[in-house]
Amino acid sequence: TCQLGEKTMTEIWFGDDAEELKDCTLIELCQLIKLDELFITQCVEYGIAQVAGRQTSDWTFQAPAVVRIQKAWRLQRDLDIHISGLPLILELLDEREALQYQVAVLQHKLRGWEE
Repeated sequence: TCQLGEKTMTEIWFGDDAEELKDCTLIELCQLIKLDELFITQCVEYGIAQVAGRQTSDWTFQAPAVVRIQKAWRLQRDLDIHISGLPLILELLDEREALQYQVAVLQHKLRGWEE
């Protein structure tokens, strides 16, 4: 069963407890995040989200996949981006986030050397 615990999707999205969302089937995920099954299926087909299971009836989604699907949906909705362009955009956003993290770590180290 798809478990969300006591958290809302907003708390899962912004919090560190994303692992609380576990083992959602496709149908449960559609109901939980209120997205169309076709969009979620396309996200899997285009490599936007990873799933466990071979057939759609066996698919289970973990929190990282759910967050990624939600990001993809907002990009498509807000910027009218075709589904085929979403994987590249999400990859670039991930790289940007990783670089921002690296900069923050280096700035922290630099402050330590300056003292």
